[in-house]
Amino acid sequence: NRGFSNNFHYEYVSGSTLRPRDSSSGWDYSGTGCVSRSSGSELFNINLSLPEGSRIDYLRIYYYDTSGSNDSRAWITTYNASGGYSDITTVTSAGSGGYGTRLSSYLGHVVNNASNSYVLNWSANQNGSSMRLCGLRVAYRTPTQDLFMPLITKG
Repeated sequence: NRGFSNNFHYEYVSGSTLRPRDSSSGWDYSGTGCVSRSSGSELFNINLSLPEGSRIDYLRIYYYDTSGSNDSRAWITTYNASGGYSDITTVTSAGSGGYGTRLSSYLGHVVNNASNSYVLNWSANQNGSSMRLCGLRVAYRTPTQDLFMPLITKG
């Protein structure tokens, strides 16, 4: 049974690095690392690269949201080689307070790069600068090294 480090490691991506999945949606950069969808309805995404065997514990969203009742949503998706996928965790922005951050619930997913690719996604529920993604941060723990001691016997 493999253990994991006691310390968190983080993979942080600025909102300005994500792009729409296709060209039907436009985007705007606010100049502060945040991105918003200007037209269309397509989600934004970017590749997530984590060390093999690491355990993903949390996803945190950093956002700007003055939209009122609409919340944006961020999540991690795994894709396999046969067209299958799974959304493994989700976190949403909250309300109309401007800049904020929210944390997903605990995940505990062990990274398997041999069988899956990992993608960070963001979906705005409306177009315009009142809903912006400023960043996504994945908190993960690396696996501990397995140590084996030689067996010494008296002959």
